[in-house]
This record gives sequence, structure tokens and C-alpha cells, in this order.
Amino acid sequence: MNDLKIDINPVKNIVNQFVDAVRATLQRNGSNASGDLSNSIKGTVKTSGKWIEISISLEDYWKYIEYGTKPHFPPIDAIRMWIDVKPILPRPLPNGKLPTKQQLAFLIARKISRVGTKAKPFLFNTLEKFNLEEVLYETVMEEINKKINEEIQNDLG
Repeated sequence: MNDLKIDINPVKNIVNQFVDAVRATLQRNGSNASGDLSNSIKGTVKTSGKWIEISISLEDYWKYIEYGTKPHFPPIDAIRMWIDVKPILPRPLPNGKLPTKQQLAFLIARKISRVGTKAKPFLFNTLEKFNLEEVLYETVMEEINKKINEEIQNDLG
């Protein structure tokens, strides 16, 4: 029997479905303000000899959303950009005036410095619900079985 070259398109389809599910969870969590994180999520399937390599890549800051953060003082500029994208409606200050964007960014950063940020799991929850490892295993085994049956049929004439 020759080396089995299976069709990896079903595997690619599953990886794409998983990426779509992760994006949907991110959206449902309300953690997709700019869309940058969602747009950065990419699934890749490569073959090398007998191996199939599957990888998921996304922006590095995913972990801050997934796990939350401990108290820290975040960059004010990043908070200002987030305010622009979200958009945030400020509440009046004790003096009755609305804070400027710079003041609002400082107030939000100060709150994060006191309590951190809450975790909004989107990646590992989706991985668990999707049951990716098992689904991929079953799909690959199905493709291998198809290929073996084709080879047997070809050998039998």
C-alpha cells in the first residue's frame, strides 16, 4: 500500500467552524469592542509527511480577556482608544460635570489599578463546548478509513 494521502479539507472546515465559534463567543461576551481580536483569530492546517499540524493564532492580549487581570495601572492611551471604540457614556462627576475623555480614561485606569479586570472566557470555554480534539480525531480517522477502503478497492480491481 502507498503512503496514505488523506483529504485535509474536512479538517480545515472543522478548524474554520471552531474559529467562527470563538469569534461568536467573543461577541456574546461583549469583548469585541474594536473587532481587532476577533479579526486576528486564524486557524491553520498544514501537512508534513504523516503529520497534520493545526494551529490557532490571535493577538497576544487574548489572555487578558480570557483570564482577566490583577490590579495594575494600564496605559491611559490604550484606555482612551478603547473609549473611542466602545463608545463609553460617562456619568457626571460629583461636581455635576461630565468628565473629558482624558479624565474618563484616568478614572477607568484607576479603577483597574484597584480591582483589575474581570475574566471573560471565550477561548477555552469554546474549545470545551466544541470538543475540538475529539471532533478532529474522528474526522481524521474517517478520512483515513475512506482512503484505506479506496486502496483496498483499487487493489481488488
